[in-house]
Amino acid sequence: MHGKRKDERNGVSRAKDPRQRFLKAALEIFLAGGLKKLTFDAVASKLGVSKQAVIHWFPTKTHLVAALLIPALRGEAQTVLAACARENGSNSLKSGLLALAEYHLADLERFRMIYLAPQSGAGIEFAAKPDVAAEIHAITSGMYRALAGCIRTPDPEMARLQAVSLHAAVIGVVTMIALGRSVGDPMKHGGMDQVRCLIERLGI
Repeated sequence: MHGKRKDERNGVSRAKDPRQRFLKAALEIFLAGGLKKLTFDAVASKLGVSKQAVIHWFPTKTHLVAALLIPALRGEAQTVLAACARENGSNSLKSGLLALAEYHLADLERFRMIYLAPQSGAGIEFAAKPDVAAEIHAITSGMYRALAGCIRTPDPEMARLQAVSLHAAVIGVVTMIALGRSVGDPMKHGGMDQVRCLIERLGI
């Protein structure tokens, strides 16, 4: 077909996909000024289009932020699932947790977007958007299920509880690393060292 690139995906050339242009601009605005600076007006102004052009693709700010956040969250889940699948037995849980930490420590801006920015509010209401909430839930549930499958216990509910708690513990370590970097007071010990220490103390 005329006018289309050979490397297009899903029938839309990345270079000509307005949705991807809007997301690229939105990400740049977010990284430069945080969630409060990310508005439809800001995206429209950056690209020289009307506000309605942005709203056509993203009806609410929640949908716009979700379009940035969900691929990053899906990347986290895929990283954990792949790490768990590479190992057997007890090593699979350790591998999954280390991979989780490595994924986020490699890009703290991405981590802040996933776990910290939504907590600041600024018009973001995932729970009020069933379609967005359902997609996020499906991704996180799959990740917890993979971690729970690495835990030896006859009680599946206990395995899931432990999986969620271990995930939260690793996220906590990364949060402290990100906080230290943000205030110019980096922690003495590296993030991976702290996660390895955590895993060792828990006997994983």
